[in-house]
Amino acid sequence: QARSIIDDLVSGKETSTAVVKSIVDNYIALSQEETYAWQHEPETYIKKMDSENYNPDNIQPRATGIDLLICMVERDSSDCVAKVLTEMRKSLLLQPQMDPNVVLAKDSCYRAIGEVMAKVPDCIEPKGWFRNELRAMLASDLLARFPMSIMKARALWLTGIVVNQLPYRLWVQALELSIKNLHSDDGVVGLMAVTTLTALVSGAPSLLPPPPTMHTNAQTKHMPQHTQWRYQSS
Repeated sequence: QARSIIDDLVSGKETSTAVVKSIVDNYIALSQEETYAWQHEPETYIKKMDSENYNPDNIQPRATGIDLLICMVERDSSDCVAKVLTEMRKSLLLQPQMDPNVVLAKDSCYRAIGEVMAKVPDCIEPKGWFRNELRAMLASDLLARFPMSIMKARALWLTGIVVNQLPYRLWVQALELSIKNLHSDDGVVGLMAVTTLTALVSGAPSLLPPPPTMHTNAQTKHMPQHTQWRYQSS
């Protein structure tokens, strides 16, 4: 019966669009209590977010809403959920970016996209998204203070999600910008930067260029003297 309900949710575009928007707006969006904790008790806020991510028995509204989104994605052969979220993002980008209400709406939409990307990696092309938007958000001084800093923290979180899809050059930029944000005056941004750095470093081995080829004495014997020294002393 549960599977039948999910199938009904994703079978019609209008129905699935309404459900996705309702989840994003009513379940994933930050509450007043959370924005207060963000400003006054950043460690408490981060712990709450971690409990939602890693507690398999979590029945909090946001975690339940995200679970429902993912169930819809898994049952949706037409990628309707991903399309609705990308359309929501495009619409939000056309609105005043400094409006606190737009910031909160963007944060919940981008959180939903990040969660869905685990199932639909090309929901938004990761390399292009980092290059064209996330990178600028990480570097922007306009996002230094609350509530604008909400989007800087979200950009850090998303960078941690797309890290394995970034080429080496963009990975280096993400690393440098994350280190910069460790010193943010916003406690949540600083703590999120730590989490993102952990993801970046964990993904580093697959991104780093290969070590230089080691040459044997027989190979270096016929090289110019300065070239032999460079290999033999490495």
